[in-house]
Amino acid sequence: MPPYKYDPTEYKLHEVKLERDLERFQRAVDEDPRDAAEVQGPALGDVYGTMTDWFKDLWNYMKEDSADLQQISNCLCLCFDNVRSTKYYAHPDVFSDGVYPCRITDANGRVIYDDWEGIRHHLAWMYRELSVVAAHQSVGDWDEIRWEIERLGLQEEVKALIRPKEELERGLPAAETSKSRYPPKFWDGHWDEAMVKAAIRIYGFYNGEGFDEDEEGEEDVEDGE
Repeated sequence: MPPYKYDPTEYKLHEVKLERDLERFQRAVDEDPRDAAEVQGPALGDVYGTMTDWFKDLWNYMKEDSADLQQISNCLCLCFDNVRSTKYYAHPDVFSDGVYPCRITDANGRVIYDDWEGIRHHLAWMYRELSVVAAHQSVGDWDEIRWEIERLGLQEEVKALIRPKEELERGLPAAETSKSRYPPKFWDGHWDEAMVKAAIRIYGFYNGEGFDEDEEGEEDVEDGE
């Protein structure tokens, strides 16, 4: 029997983990529905911590040539569904005010994303990344991901995480790293030229310019003059 190889898109494995964390959270709520900060906060953090740990694995997997982008989207949808479940049970203050850490590094240990935000923001950033990878690979892949984003109601959040076309064409600012005084807004400094071009096409679509499928007609992205 071949040795077990971890698959970050192994849906059932992570579904069981999230169900376990959600059950613990529900028990915490049942103990005292009013004790939002002391009981619900840490329990909710455990649920979202499982998600953000998974995001790192999914992000690295989506960079592989053989990555199943639709399956990654299915995994993110599972997380989104669990977020909706926590909203149903959580005290409103805990759900609306909570910010949670999410740190993603690549295979070489380079920091790709490292921020404290609401869980929807982290999900939107993951979908932003997935959209750009899909747009770079094929229009069909991107269409599938785009429809999923719209179905989940994340379109505006994803759109807000893509720089304006003019900025993208000038090149990404090299200074925008996790070492800056303030956290970067976009966390896109890891994009190569092909990814920037894909992001420009997505920006054009969201701003009524259509989705340009002809990469040969595009202007080259400058080196940040």
